[in-house]
Amino acid sequence: MSLSQVLVCCVVAFSLVACDSRVASSQEKVADQVAGSGAKAAEAVETEAGSGAKQATTEPETKPAGSGTAETAEPKSDEAMAEKPAFDVIVADGVLTLKAPGTWEKVKPRFRMLEAEIKIPKSDGEGEDELDGRLTVMGARGSVEANLNRWYGQYSQPDGRNTADVAVLKTSKVNEMDVSWVSITGTLNDRPGGPMAGGKVVKRENYRTLGVIVQTGDKGQYFIKLYGPAKTIADNEEAFKSFVESITMNADAEDM
Repeated sequence: MSLSQVLVCCVVAFSLVACDSRVASSQEKVADQVAGSGAKAAEAVETEAGSGAKQATTEPETKPAGSGTAETAEPKSDEAMAEKPAFDVIVADGVLTLKAPGTWEKVKPRFRMLEAEIKIPKSDGEGEDELDGRLTVMGARGSVEANLNRWYGQYSQPDGRNTADVAVLKTSKVNEMDVSWVSITGTLNDRPGGPMAGGKVVKRENYRTLGVIVQTGDKGQYFIKLYGPAKTIADNEEAFKSFVESITMNADAEDM
């Protein structure tokens, strides 16, 4: 082979190598551009996802009505908000009438000797084991002093004193009738079966009795007695006074 031919071959080979290099370089640039575009796309997706997460974090959660922890009290109906009306207590064969507040509840008397019985709901703050107040109305015989002494005997005092010495007694007139009032506090020696019944005596500490003996004339004496936990009785003391002072005599019924 001549020298000129050798030179031609070398030039051709060099050209082929240079072309291959340019092709490889172009391919690398394309690959880099594709990879860069993919990275930018991925970054954009992450940014959008991050924005969504931030929005989900900052926007307050909407809860359905009623699902909150704070409860709104339902408005009470007019019937529930209205005060219960006062009611009449009629005794002595219709001759005597008293007016009781609507907060009290007339119940069936426990014993036949009672002409009327009323339950006075215990006050707020009284223990679960405490009883409601109890009011009874009945006719009775005997002197005022004898009956007062009987009521004193139902109580004992924590300091050992005589109950008669700590009781508060007063007298007044109500609609021309003589009335004796007494307030007794201490430990009630209660007989759940009734004052004339035997059986177990239940000691009820911090109790109070408000007792009244009404001299009605032809119908004799009438006892009105309220007793129960001291706080309940104190909260109803004015209502008891109004109840007693509401007593009226029905002349028409008396003539029958």
